[in-house]
Amino acid sequence: MNFPKHFARISKYFVFLTLTIFFFFGIFAVTGRAEAATYYMCNSASSCNVSSSGWGTGNDSNSTVQAQSKATPWLTLQHAIHTMAGGDTLIIGDGTYTGSSNMVLMWNVPPNGTASAWTIFKAEHDGGVLFDGQGINYPFYSYTNNTEDRYWQFEGLIWGNAPPGNGVVNLARSRYVKFLRCGAFNAGDGNTMVFIADGTDSYVLFEDCYAWGGGRYMFLTGTGSSNIIFRNCVGRPDHINAAAGAGGGPASIFVDYGGSHVQFQNCIGIDADNVVDYKNIDYYNGCFGEATTSGPVDDLAYVNSMCVRSRIGVGDVSQNSDSTNIVWQNNLILDSSPPVDRPSMYLRAVSATVDHCSILSSPAPTNNTFLANDRGQQTVTNTIFENNTGIVYNLMSGAPLIYDYNNYHANSVTPTLAFHDHTFNSIWSVSSNPSGALKYPVRIESGSSLSGIGQNGTDIGANLVYQMGKSGTLWGETGYDLLQDGTNGQAVMKMWPFPNEDIIKTKMAAYNTYGYSGARGFATGTSIDGSPQTLTKYIWEYLGNQIPAEVYGSSGDTTAPASPSALSVR
Repeated sequence: MNFPKHFARISKYFVFLTLTIFFFFGIFAVTGRAEAATYYMCNSASSCNVSSSGWGTGNDSNSTVQAQSKATPWLTLQHAIHTMAGGDTLIIGDGTYTGSSNMVLMWNVPPNGTASAWTIFKAEHDGGVLFDGQGINYPFYSYTNNTEDRYWQFEGLIWGNAPPGNGVVNLARSRYVKFLRCGAFNAGDGNTMVFIADGTDSYVLFEDCYAWGGGRYMFLTGTGSSNIIFRNCVGRPDHINAAAGAGGGPASIFVDYGGSHVQFQNCIGIDADNVVDYKNIDYYNGCFGEATTSGPVDDLAYVNSMCVRSRIGVGDVSQNSDSTNIVWQNNLILDSSPPVDRPSMYLRAVSATVDHCSILSSPAPTNNTFLANDRGQQTVTNTIFENNTGIVYNLMSGAPLIYDYNNYHANSVTPTLAFHDHTFNSIWSVSSNPSGALKYPVRIESGSSLSGIGQNGTDIGANLVYQMGKSGTLWGETGYDLLQDGTNGQAVMKMWPFPNEDIIKTKMAAYNTYGYSGARGFATGTSIDGSPQTLTKYIWEYLGNQIPAEVYGSSGDTTAPASPSALSVR
């Protein structure tokens, strides 16, 4: 049969339209929707309405269409997890969420996103959402048989009160995960940690996060993990009972337990002073620790970080002497020491570097402030040792040492340095009173006795003024390990006021789980001018000088540092 030509053209168009419709319906059948959706979750309208209006009480019977409105949200996290697709966003209203239906449990984990469409879980208001394990449930325990590309992002959430024996936020066998402005507390007794990236995790970022309360470790990356960044994180251990039955274990705030290619950037361990409630600790790893019983680590850096008023010590790289490329760079150690017969700092690695640090008023109970072993090369440069007790640097025997451009003042033991059977490459040091240089512990004053006299015209001591690492970047992304000081193609990002400090103070001040008040140190009282205390003012004013007015002034300063910093980590 012959059809008119125009009818044939219409038939072709009809076939094309039909195929197109089937194509798009096919996509919808596979994905559940044509594009990513934003859903809402709320336990009750009364709690979610504390900070805003428009919320209804959650109900898991609400459809996917209804749950895209605050007025008809879902009720529980597990229902959201099982209903959402990869790349979706869940916005969670203020409130406390309890029970196993609101925990991330084992294999009941969020759907994986993609590199171009991350799956996002975020609090409507940072710090307003708490997932409470009540000492019964692990609030966040992600574990699968195989390591997977997750592309998960969590924002402004808090998890707390895990049972003994594991972590509060336990991420395992996952790649590409970000925790932004999140908090966690109370890991329970025993071998516990608050935030942990464990197993074969990689490309994980903890940024502007905070951990407090109970737990043996506040922030930890475990054996087999790599390419992990902790940036702008704050840890304060309030209660430690390391024993799980008999025995005990080490304790630390920021620790790498067997991971390689790990950086702790701009992190603060602070007010770890509840010594009477630190129990069954075999040894004190301090604010910055490296520990492993399953093999050496490689490429671990603590940079632009601070240990302030710590009674669990400063740092300990001691459990595996075959570790390599351990770096402590541009760090502040202030009023910190262990309560037992142990050095404040202990380096034991094939290669370790301490550079541009300020080690101030940190008395050791033994005669060693800083002890290094004979395993490999130790490099200590451009560092201030001021008002410490004990031998400032004790090299146990025979290791090659580069020890240059350091400053000593008012340390209690002579000789300041002790080298046993040691031949050093070179030594150049000064003994200058750093009081004019250290008006504030976080920087060296321009034109002072320690300004510009270090290697390559740098200052001796730490300058904690600009943020290390571009915000939001994972390991290997542009700017992830560069100082944000306006050089090297980077923008200017100042460290102070410290990110998220108001929420951090509020949450930590409210701690009282074990009868020890969290309203202490930076989390209570007033600053020198009588205004309410902040984390920034507490650290800047620790040496008795009022914080400069410009610190809380304009954030638009684009002035590069006067003296070269040369502090990128490689």
